[in-house]
Amino acid sequence: TDAGRAYLGEAVEVRYRLPKLWAHVVDGRVPVWKARQIAKATLSLPMEGAGFVDTHVAPVAAKLSYAQLERVVEEARVRFDPIEAEARRLLAADGRCFDVDTTQVSFNGTVDVYGTLDLADALDLDDAITARAQALSELGCEETLDVRRSMAAGDLARHQGSLEFPKRQVVLNVHTDGGPFATLENTRSFHSIDQVRDWCHASSVHVRQVIDLNEHRWNQGHDPTPLLREQVNLTHPTCVFPHCTRPSRSCDADHIIEHDQGGPTCSCNLAPLCRHHHRLKTHGGWTYQRTAARIFRWTSPLGHVYVNDLTHPRHP
Repeated sequence: TDAGRAYLGEAVEVRYRLPKLWAHVVDGRVPVWKARQIAKATLSLPMEGAGFVDTHVAPVAAKLSYAQLERVVEEARVRFDPIEAEARRLLAADGRCFDVDTTQVSFNGTVDVYGTLDLADALDLDDAITARAQALSELGCEETLDVRRSMAAGDLARHQGSLEFPKRQVVLNVHTDGGPFATLENTRSFHSIDQVRDWCHASSVHVRQVIDLNEHRWNQGHDPTPLLREQVNLTHPTCVFPHCTRPSRSCDADHIIEHDQGGPTCSCNLAPLCRHHHRLKTHGGWTYQRTAARIFRWTSPLGHVYVNDLTHPRHP
């Protein structure tokens, strides 16, 4: 049967092309269903690409989300099968669409809107809707955020003729070793330089100062300077609490040793904490120390110790 052939193919994939993952399955650390999910995603990769995924995914496979797996697989495809990656990119571009389904109107007068957009267009749309939803709140609208966002989409449509839209601005923090790849930080996605070039076409481009992540920066006051905050964000892309994946740009720059207890505002004493985990540290009895550049040792109120090591080759 088709199901039997698929099962056999995934088993062979794990055994012979994903040996590190296979070892974790045999040891009972990764469930079979998760190994099959990973194998299904790597079947279309060349041997080198499968090895890349195996190295970066196997140590964290048990807690890996599907979105994180997709990002690693796509990075492997771009690195080791660029022709196929480009073909898929062009095919995806042909599949872009946007539809307002007025054929299915609910009793209370709502309709579904859905689409597949270019990433840069999607970010622009999200920014515009978010800004308008916030403006509605400030004007006294008491609806929920989701409702205000839906209202904002209608407002944008009604006022589009009277607005002068600026050219698209693409802000990228690019980390590269000279190869034809780039990582888009705000979505943590992996892209070819050709794709970035397409996004930047006819855009206003601002070149920011290059930040040395190894340089020790400091500020005399409590708040970090913009360059120091940027260095913290780039050094630690996510909240440093164990297993938290909140992007650092939406986190607080926390003083590991509190500022009012003599802790300096500097590179070695700042780390990003999302608001929830910042509260746990401030009011919940959790403490943490920085034991190395990207290694943090957390202690719970009950004395349990958790080490968050961000120096792993891949921190999905």
